[in-house]
Amino acid sequence: MVSPNEPAAAEADTLTIAEAFLLKFGDGIGDPTKQDSHAKFYATIIGVRAQSLYANFIHSLSSPAEIGPILALRPLVEAAILAKWISLDPTLHGELWFAQSEDRDLTAIREAERHLGVRVRGDLTTAAIVESIEQKTAWRDEAVTRSKAAGKNYGDRPMPHIDRMVTEIEQSDPGHKMAMRQAYDAVYRSVSPWDHTEAASFKATAEDSETGLRYLGDVSPYRLDLLRLIAGAMFAYVLEIVGLAAGDGSEVPARFIRDYLTMAHPTDDLQSLDKPPISSTS
Repeated sequence: MVSPNEPAAAEADTLTIAEAFLLKFGDGIGDPTKQDSHAKFYATIIGVRAQSLYANFIHSLSSPAEIGPILALRPLVEAAILAKWISLDPTLHGELWFAQSEDRDLTAIREAERHLGVRVRGDLTTAAIVESIEQKTAWRDEAVTRSKAAGKNYGDRPMPHIDRMVTEIEQSDPGHKMAMRQAYDAVYRSVSPWDHTEAASFKATAEDSETGLRYLGDVSPYRLDLLRLIAGAMFAYVLEIVGLAAGDGSEVPARFIRDYLTMAHPTDDLQSLDKPPISSTS
């Protein structure tokens, strides 16, 4: 039996063609360790990750769980926003991105040591743990110092939350405001309940019938073709940034595909992606 999410094998629609092209373009992203500038290095790192996320999204279309594509979409949107934000200042923003990772590591190490101790240490000695903490702290603090020297202040974080990234992007590059706001406000926020198991993810799986509220099961309230469109547009956006950093012209076909995907459906369809949580039969 074919899954509710699985596209018909014989259906060679425009989304299927675009998906095939995007996956093929992704094969040419390259090796991050072989890049000769910060812009190329960070764009390529995120490009490789976005390629994996997009391949995972395509795979999720045949998931036995209808919510599979929803779960696979959100990190792809995050990758697109992050790639654009880092491209604004690759040297500093890239360093802050790594520093944020060190900061998360520090929290994980300290909390694990505090609550679990020897249960999670394995073969690590106390001296090795202390050395790791000191090194990570120094890396993080150095990045934060450079960030503040550049006039940025993200509170107790080395890098901003994603909503602040979107704001910085639209301020630095106003032409990308609509793309960022569609990605963040219309998509990232909308699918968040499924990634975090919020109550909204339950409300969207129930409907008001003549006999009262009826539970539909853990189903997706989103049109699958729009999820595919958005995933393709997000990956194409990352490929644009990779191409611009590389300076090889590869951003042109990526932009062509993104324009083709987003113009294939009216803007109203994108804005109505999220159906009402509870539908009425009256």
